[in-house]
Amino acid sequence: MAEEKKNLLKEYWWVLVVPAFVFATFIAYWLIVRWWVVSIEERGQFGDAFGAFNALVSAFAFTCLVVAIFLQKKELKLQREELTATREVLGKQHEQFALQTDSMKKQAFENTFFQLLNLHNEIVNAASALGATEKGRGCLDYLYNDRLRGYHSSANNTFGGSDSDALKIIKAGYNDFNEVYQARIGHYFRNLYNIIKFVKNSEVSDKRLYTNVIRAQLSSSEMGLLFYSCLWYENRYMSSKFKKMIEEFSLFEGLPIDILFNRNDEMVLYAPSAYGKPE
Repeated sequence: MAEEKKNLLKEYWWVLVVPAFVFATFIAYWLIVRWWVVSIEERGQFGDAFGAFNALVSAFAFTCLVVAIFLQKKELKLQREELTATREVLGKQHEQFALQTDSMKKQAFENTFFQLLNLHNEIVNAASALGATEKGRGCLDYLYNDRLRGYHSSANNTFGGSDSDALKIIKAGYNDFNEVYQARIGHYFRNLYNIIKFVKNSEVSDKRLYTNVIRAQLSSSEMGLLFYSCLWYENRYMSSKFKKMIEEFSLFEGLPIDILFNRNDEMVLYAPSAYGKPE
């Protein structure tokens, strides 16, 4: 802006110089009339002789006024351009600030997310149960393949060995399993539920990216336990919410269907989206 003003002064220097020259000429004219032309009549004649000069001065004064208006208009234009440039700079700064804020929010989210994921893995590694020869995922395999499968089979036999009411059999079998092992795996499901809920309630744009990371941590036995746990007591707050999130984020995509006890009757108990399929 300052540089452009300097350029204007260089371009229109005569607007300042010429008025100064005219003013100096007027002073000289007044001195000549004052000291060398004494009588009033002679002064009148002398003034009439310079009438054309007076008209020229008036015309020049009008021209200077027009030029002054033009210069003011041009300066106002430069000021508007400067304001526009300032707004653009402020707009870019605002965008950068917004990007920095989003980046900080995402970083804070990911820090918490991976801490929760580490806690989940610690819970898995510490899993143990009476009768299990291994800890960790080996224990979860035992709970699913030996214990829950056995309770499910007993419930199936109780209801006459029919699969016509798969949900009723699931609830009965898991209820017996839960009475014995709830203290062992209850915190596992609660922690897993809260991780997925944390992602769901976050402001990150690609939530599937993070729920896919969670799904990748689950073994086949863990998916099986989760499958039946959320069907066991659907009107229970956590189970009901958990089932909806499983369907929303396709947490059973890639589920080995052969691990299910009666897959033909049981898979339909979840929406197709739970398996990554369209509705």
